[in-house]
Amino acid sequence: MCIPESLNLLGSFSLLCHVHDHVWKDRNWPLETRLKSTKTLFWLKLPGSASRRMLASVIFVLLSSTMLSAQTISPVISEYGGKKVSGSFTITNNGLTPLTVVIEPPQTLAFENGQPRLGPLDPAVHLTLAEMSAKIGAKQQHQFDYKLTCDARPCAVTIYTTITGPHTASGLAVAIHLPHTLYFCEKQKGCRAQVLK
Repeated sequence: MCIPESLNLLGSFSLLCHVHDHVWKDRNWPLETRLKSTKTLFWLKLPGSASRRMLASVIFVLLSSTMLSAQTISPVISEYGGKKVSGSFTITNNGLTPLTVVIEPPQTLAFENGQPRLGPLDPAVHLTLAEMSAKIGAKQQHQFDYKLTCDARPCAVTIYTTITGPHTASGLAVAIHLPHTLYFCEKQKGCRAQVLK
């Protein structure tokens, strides 16, 4: 999965909000800059600011595409069967600059009337990740291993990774989420379809 798919999943304005969060939380930025980022986001949220949001989204896509468009996660979806899972996913950095990858808290994936819904990890779902972060050099990749058991099957879990690179020339810190979703059933064949029912 790359930037176009993430934009489709989250929406460009949501990604802009995420960029603001990173700027605000990074105390290496001067307070004045952090306050300006909040003002800008508030201005974009004002009624009648759809055209401003569209323009800001276009600028965001142009900035982020040059840095993060070559970053991928694979596989995006995994299906498993049996009593327990030992799996992994790989982040590939096809770019020319190093990246930092942070694993967000895993979430339970459920479907209501065919619509996906993410929530806190169910107590009946037991997921262990071998590591929660990594630095990936240019033209390199990193494998994240995990183990999963569920008290009741089928179950589904989504693991989001947050990928950040160096600040852009304009000083903007860009981050993007890439998800890995795993479906776990009694039998591997048709597991995802079973969860979607």
